[in-house]
Amino acid sequence: MNHKPKPKFTKWDFLVAFGCLVFVLANLGAVGSGGRRQAKEAVCLSNLQRWGVAWHAFLIDNGSLTPQNLSWWPYLWPYFKNEKLLLCPEAARPSRPLWSDPYVMGAKFNASAEWYDYDEITWESVPPPGKHYLLSYGYNYWISRNTASVRAGKLPDGTWKLWGFFPLGAKNAERAPVLVDSAAGGATTLPSDEPPTYDGEPYYGGTNKNEIRNFCVNRHNGAVNVLFLDFSARKVGLKGLWYLWWHRGWPIPSQMPPPSDWDNPDHWMYNFKNYGEIP
Repeated sequence: MNHKPKPKFTKWDFLVAFGCLVFVLANLGAVGSGGRRQAKEAVCLSNLQRWGVAWHAFLIDNGSLTPQNLSWWPYLWPYFKNEKLLLCPEAARPSRPLWSDPYVMGAKFNASAEWYDYDEITWESVPPPGKHYLLSYGYNYWISRNTASVRAGKLPDGTWKLWGFFPLGAKNAERAPVLVDSAAGGATTLPSDEPPTYDGEPYYGGTNKNEIRNFCVNRHNGAVNVLFLDFSARKVGLKGLWYLWWHRGWPIPSQMPPPSDWDNPDHWMYNFKNYGEIP
């Protein structure tokens, strides 16, 4: 009876098989990582959509008036009562232990933190006192109705034109940001603000300029999620932040061209999506 010789598994065959296995596992890992980031982005957008419902209810109950303090979230507490909605899943942890500092600055993948004074809250039902609150969404300070809190000062015509008194269903509300993915609790943006010089560069307080860097965080693949005054939420590319309508006096691009720094091929935002009009 004839027996066919068994095929030999050579060292070369082993190396080829091992290489193929490594390649497959590496690609599966890359797909898995991308899938997780997409899932977190979707949760973030869902959070802001739920914030739209909360803001709508708040404004109806308060005669269309926005919160009168830059710490916006305690005023809306009765409308959401879920601390997880304050956090984008991509930035759910602070950059350092909370006991080290009562106010912790965030980053593109870190939440900021505030220690809120219970005595300042006027609602009957509020978050428990004496604790930190983590945030990874920032408030467009221009819509606050407390003029003393808007650090950028008056608009070019010398008047305070704040969003605080806008009526429900205001014209162009779909272009005016309320909440944005952020490395801090908010910002007062200016048309002359320059983008970060490197990916993740923070805004340093006290200069009242370039505060848009709090929002220009590369959190969602060259973009951030934004809640607008019509209570809709959508993804906006980082370059598109300069084309939004932050306040009633915000100039159109032909009056105040957006930054040109990112036109340099060496700039970290060079390959991000460009905008020719309001996104």
